[in-house]
Amino acid sequence: MHDTPLISTIAVAFTAAWILGLLAQRVRLSPIVGYLLAGVLIGPFTPGFAGDLQIAQQLAEVGVILLMFGVGLHFQIKDLIAVKGVAIPGAVGQSLVATLAAVAVFSLLGLPLKTGVVIGMAMSVASTVVLMRVLMDADVMSSPQGHAAVGWLIVEDIFTIVLLVVLPMLGEGGTPGTSLWAALGVALLKLTALVALVLLVGARAVPWVLTRVARLRSRELFTLTVLVFSIAIAAGAYHFFGASMALGAFLAGTVVAQSPVSHQAAADALPMRDAFAVLFFVSVGMLFDPAFIFRAPLLVVAALGIILVVKPLTALLIVALLGHSARTALTVALGLSQIGEFSFILSDVARRHGLMSDAGHTMLVASAIVSIAVNPLIFRSLPRIEAWLRARPRLWTLLNGRAERKARKTNLAAAAALGAPTAGERIAVVVGFGPVGRSVHSLLRDAGMTTVVIDLNLDVVSGLNESGQRAIYGDASHEGILEQAGVRRASHVVLTLPHAADRATIVASVRALNPNARMLVRARYLSEREDLERAGVAAAVFEEAEAAVGLARLVLADTGVRHEAAERKVRDLRLQLIRENMANIRTQRVRSVMVPWNRVWHLSAKASRDEVLRQISQKRFSRWPVVDPETGAVQGYLLARDLIAVAAADEDWTRFVRPLRAVRPDDDVESTLLWMQGEGATVCSVEHEGSLLGLITLEDILEQVVGRIEDEYPHEAETSLLDALKAGGLVLALRGSTREAVVREMASALPPGAVSRDAAIADRALAREAELSTDLGVGVALPHARAPGLTTPRVVFGRSSEGGRLLAAARRAGAAGVPAGDADRAARGADRPAGADRQRDQRGVGEGAPAPGVVRRRGPRDHRAAAGDEEGRLTGVARPRRPVAPSVNVVGARRVR
Repeated sequence: MHDTPLISTIAVAFTAAWILGLLAQRVRLSPIVGYLLAGVLIGPFTPGFAGDLQIAQQLAEVGVILLMFGVGLHFQIKDLIAVKGVAIPGAVGQSLVATLAAVAVFSLLGLPLKTGVVIGMAMSVASTVVLMRVLMDADVMSSPQGHAAVGWLIVEDIFTIVLLVVLPMLGEGGTPGTSLWAALGVALLKLTALVALVLLVGARAVPWVLTRVARLRSRELFTLTVLVFSIAIAAGAYHFFGASMALGAFLAGTVVAQSPVSHQAAADALPMRDAFAVLFFVSVGMLFDPAFIFRAPLLVVAALGIILVVKPLTALLIVALLGHSARTALTVALGLSQIGEFSFILSDVARRHGLMSDAGHTMLVASAIVSIAVNPLIFRSLPRIEAWLRARPRLWTLLNGRAERKARKTNLAAAAALGAPTAGERIAVVVGFGPVGRSVHSLLRDAGMTTVVIDLNLDVVSGLNESGQRAIYGDASHEGILEQAGVRRASHVVLTLPHAADRATIVASVRALNPNARMLVRARYLSEREDLERAGVAAAVFEEAEAAVGLARLVLADTGVRHEAAERKVRDLRLQLIRENMANIRTQRVRSVMVPWNRVWHLSAKASRDEVLRQISQKRFSRWPVVDPETGAVQGYLLARDLIAVAAADEDWTRFVRPLRAVRPDDDVESTLLWMQGEGATVCSVEHEGSLLGLITLEDILEQVVGRIEDEYPHEAETSLLDALKAGGLVLALRGSTREAVVREMASALPPGAVSRDAAIADRALAREAELSTDLGVGVALPHARAPGLTTPRVVFGRSSEGGRLLAAARRAGAAGVPAGDADRAARGADRPAGADRQRDQRGVGEGAPAPGVVRRRGPRDHRAAAGDEEGRLTGVARPRRPVAPSVNVVGARRVR
């Protein structure tokens, strides 16, 4: 039988790491704990199979190279600069304190001074993998606290790189017959040459080679090229310059990161890095002797005391003294109370250069296993620790006092700028000023609202205040900060934070101060919807749903699917996402959702067309059940737009009645929703044994999902096309024979005082018409203009039987016109207030589901207002038959025959 120690070691190491990694994950520990225990299990100090330690260490060296290569590849100096005020002094200060504490404690316990220094340095560096894991689990990775912790970690990474340079020098300097300063000088010269070669030559050659290889479109060659650069540069740094392979790999990563194909390089290196990293942790565990804990328990306890007590307390005090909140200080302190891969790398380098004994390395492994195992538990106790500190005012003031004084000083000017409320002022408080918060803030200001930003980045807050905008520094979960931001007077509070950790507290605090404020929240998962609704959130935007819907819409548009079909599919996808994440619609019955029949407005099948139109205009519903007055039986339903589109007064309106499908009252809401989707129905009657009980619409069902979302938006006074026409005028027989005469005739039909005399409506409309004709090509032309000081649209409707002759003259004059034949002309006497911030469209709700994301609470509502474009428009009666330039606003109107 062949002797295959390499294959046996790899196979057993991966298998043991896989099993114990799964178990660790199962009990909510970091998989690193499982990998380390796997190494202990197959190491030479435990009974059973013993892997080849030399082979494991060589494989682990590849793991170290790829780990450091990944660090260099993802190293972003901008992440450090963003939090430099806390990360640089904090990480340096904590490292010095941890090192001094280690030197003092381990010197008393009999370890050499050099060993104490190296152990202290190794224990001052936290594990990137573990920290990222606890931050993501707590959903604070993107929060200001998370940014501070990550910046702190970047400084520790830089500290590790420096130690990788210094440790070999100290080891060589200790050799007999060699001056320490001479050895340091030679090492520094070699290091300078290495850095110059890699950054000056490699920065040009490596990206050039990677780009050329990528163009060959061979995945294998590209991956091999990445491996060559990472391992070859690391080996060359060691053999030719005397530097550590870890340092060489880091430099290789920074060079590859400058290539335009760096993202692909990272994607290809990631699986190999993870695989060899597992072998690295296994090899570290193989060096651990469990009996050491019983031989030297004081060393292990001392190491754990420095990692779990000295480090976090030092970080807590430094962050608090730098003027940051106690929440940020606790996040950094608890997140960094562990050690990991970089500690092992430093320990290994120190051992190879005679700076650390095997006992010191074993002590580090033991303390690492314990600290990594308990770190998630410690971090999850952060809210309880914060509550305990708050209950002790003196201690809380000691930790949070500087942050509160800094916030108070910064916020006084902003709070004073809010001043006394002015008539008609609407205040929106925006919590968080990241990319989403900036966009929301900009849009709200453009809409004329007074905005106040709450953020935990003091630089951002100061910059906003200096630019004349209003911003408050502090944690929005504290009622005092919300008070300063003017939440009691706010009509809206927009929560744009990407993390959910403080969301419930912020919502509760806002509700306590201002129950009437509309809370609009950014959320990540649809599964959060019920919790948000219970907390009192008015509306939420779910990232996973919007991403899915947006991607689906793009794919459908790219494949040439018609707009109507694409929107229908998008609507179905949105409903599916909602349904899959909702439990209550599976248990609710139709009878609990329907509108009882005695509350349903309906039409009589015997009513005249004028009576029906009058009733529709008064109630403004889009779908009307039609009932036989003699029998009381429902004959179907009428879609209001079908009747409005009919011009002839003598036409039988009942021919537009559509069949009304029926559902049972005891059907569950989910199956009813699916059935209505499949049938393309938006409204159904609810019947039981021939008796009519009520009516149910898609909106009624969706209300169970999104609750008060639509009703929570501010509603301006609704204006239908009929209202705008009543406020305007009607000219049934236009006398003009030229375009100019017709427009002026219609403008003069506006009621006296409707618009200012100085508005020059006719001149404005003619000027627009000269720039771009509003001919729709269906016997309709729509000249329009904007008027200063107007609050509601005014419409004048005119009809000309001389349209062909009139418009032919217009064509001869060089203007586009309406085709020959009878023509209607509807002129908007005034479109919207000049300089107004927003104009509402008048849009009839048509057959089919509502627009994605818009849900009516109590049934459909006709002519819902929506934010307009640059000039506003009146739509919903007829569509243009050919494209109209986006800057042109149109009014649809069918030709009267």
